[in-house]
Order: sequence, then structure tokens, then C-alpha cells
Amino acid sequence: MLKKSRILEYTLLGLIILMGFSIRIYSLYNGYPFDGNDAPFFATFSIRIASLDNPLQNFLELMNFRWGVTTPLLLAINIFFLNLFGITITEKLITLPITIIGTLTIFMIYLIGKEFKNRYVGLISAAFLAILPLHAAQSRDVGGSWIVDPFILLATIYLLKKYFFENKHGILASLFLSLYLISTSLFAGILLLIPFIIFLSIINKKNREITYKKLVLARLSENTAAFFVI
Repeated sequence: MLKKSRILEYTLLGLIILMGFSIRIYSLYNGYPFDGNDAPFFATFSIRIASLDNPLQNFLELMNFRWGVTTPLLLAINIFFLNLFGITITEKLITLPITIIGTLTIFMIYLIGKEFKNRYVGLISAAFLAILPLHAAQSRDVGGSWIVDPFILLATIYLLKKYFFENKHGILASLFLSLYLISTSLFAGILLLIPFIIFLSIINKKNREITYKKLVLARLSENTAAFFVI
């Protein structure tokens, strides 16, 4: 049975995530999701990719999208299934996956705070992100990579921490690291991620033989070579 403290922790986490989702979904359904020029551009590009009229051309266009692969890919997958089930495509339905990823980022922040410090830090961090106006606003905007790519980066950091210290989630860590490498053309997070990996490999006394080079050239390439071929 779960201890009372655990039950309280998970209850608070659930309420925080529900609050964050409510704020984001309210913002989505009570505002105009396609602000500016970038959102329509991302949406129309994703619709063209989802059409699969010319799969090879669609694939090449996606891989050469200068703002990264992940946001248009997520939108295209969503649009593909909307078309598959005959659901009318609207701005709000196109944007919904971004809102969901924004909500999942709240949970990821909780995991990272708990992993690196304790559950209280995790819950407080999640609560702050849940009500952060800027993040809530960006969670209804498809015209950029500021929701999907940071989520991938945070997941990569969390999984690498688990991999280095507990030897868990090696395949997932390599997958998310590879996904992050093609997620954005800016690569801003890599500037912090690479020293983070090296730092973990140095301070990890239990598995000191695991190094950044081994992770990238061995485990990473072994599990996700396809990403680098792309």
C-alpha cells in the first residue's frame, strides 16, 4: 500500500497537472490560436506533409525544414489521424497536441526536480510552470518550437540522469538524445546538455567506465542509427 505521504504527493501532482491543463485548454478555446504569420505557415506545411501525396518529397521537405523536425512532424501526425477518422480540421484541433505537450512538460519538470533534489522541489517547480503565463500562452501556439523541443530536452536530461546513475532507460535516453539533435536548427540546449553529460560521467563513481564518448558512439549509435542517417 502507498504511504499517506505518497498519496498526498500524487494527489497534489494530479491537481497541479489538472490546473495547468485547464489553464492551457481555456487559453486555447478562448483565444485565437493562429497568431502572427508563423502559426499558419507551420500549420499549412504540416497539412502538406500529412497529405502524403508524394511521400519521398514530403519526407525530404520535413528533414530540411529549417526550424526543426519535431513540431511539424507532431502536427502532421495529428492531422493525418484527423483525416483518417474523418474529423473536420480546425485551428484548435491542429493546436491541441501542442497544448498536451505543454501540459506534459509540467510533469517532466516535477520528475526532474524530484530526481535532482526532492519531491517538494518537484511539486513547487511544477506548480510554478503550471501557472506561468508565458508557457501557457506558448502552449496554444503552433508557430514555433518552444514547447515541443524544450520538452524533448528536459526528457533527455532526466533519462540521461537515470541512465548514468541507475543504468536505467538506456534505449529511451539514446532515442530522446537523437530526437533532440534533429528537433531544432538552433541547438541552444545542446550547449548545456553536452557539459551536463560530461559532468555526469565524471562524478558517477559507480559506473565510471561509462563516458560521453561511449554513450554517443556505442549505445546511442547502436539504438538510434537511423536518426543520424537522416
